[in-house]
Amino acid sequence: MSRRTNAPPVAGELEATEEHDKARQPRAQYRRKDPDRVATGRIGALTLHARYGPGAKSGPGRTAATSKLNEQLIEDIRRYDPDVTDDQLAERLKYARSAHFSKLARRRRRRRMQS
Repeated sequence: MSRRTNAPPVAGELEATEEHDKARQPRAQYRRKDPDRVATGRIGALTLHARYGPGAKSGPGRTAATSKLNEQLIEDIRRYDPDVTDDQLAERLKYARSAHFSKLARRRRRRRMQS
């Protein structure tokens, strides 16, 4: 609670202000980074992209992760409807992927609210 006057805080108000200040302090991962390390990382990333193209090194891993997720989701869909056609499966897979990533976003949002 912010006060515009110079009056002393009311009992209980000081504790809330101190807690508020603690909550606003930056976490370790948000503190300023060493400029030399930032520059070194940027140079390394730009060199990697210049040599191999963007995504060339992470592409195989991304493909494998997508493939594994699709296999798990298809298995889950077939458990509930074993007679699903390929067209229906493709449509349901889109919804299942969307639901999966929405669940991850909700979990991340809840964790952020707790910390």
